Amino acid sequence: YDPGRKLSREEISRLLWAATGVNREEGRRTVPSAMGKYPVDVLVALPEGVYLYEPKGHQMKKVISEDIREMIPKQEGFKKASMTVLYVINKEKTPSGRLEWADLEIGCIGQSLFLEAASLGLGSCIYANVFYETVTKTLGLKENQVLRIAQAVGAAK
Repeated sequence: YDPGRKLSREEISRLLWAATGVNREEGRRTVPSAMGKYPVDVLVALPEGVYLYEPKGHQMKKVISEDIREMIPKQEGFKKASMTVLYVINKEKTPSGRLEWADLEIGCIGQSLFLEAASLGLGSCIYANVFYETVTKTLGLKENQVLRIAQAVGAAK
């Protein structure tokens, strides 16, 4: 990734909407969710902090003001990505407690994000080699929240 190339607000907006934005009047989103429960929260790590994406209002709510992008991946190559997307499962919203159903949703979100990144000429990669305990603690995730996987997005060198 090219660490000198930040994403524009328009690029971030398009990426997040493609990932899980509301695209129908009744509140359904760009990706499917088992029983329409949407248990996956999308958090975005950017240079100015970490944000929770709120699909209903298509906005981001700041969670912390710290740049944690370099503390997330264990692999050096992902530390320079302009944006790191964190997929967090809210176990209270998961149908029948089935985390694998939320995992399917994450797969759909990740693929939608891949496609939009490609359309914007950006690179992207989903990775599981994450410092889970450190990131979970830094973000103050609750017991019912599970950091499941991450996705790097940015301009390729």
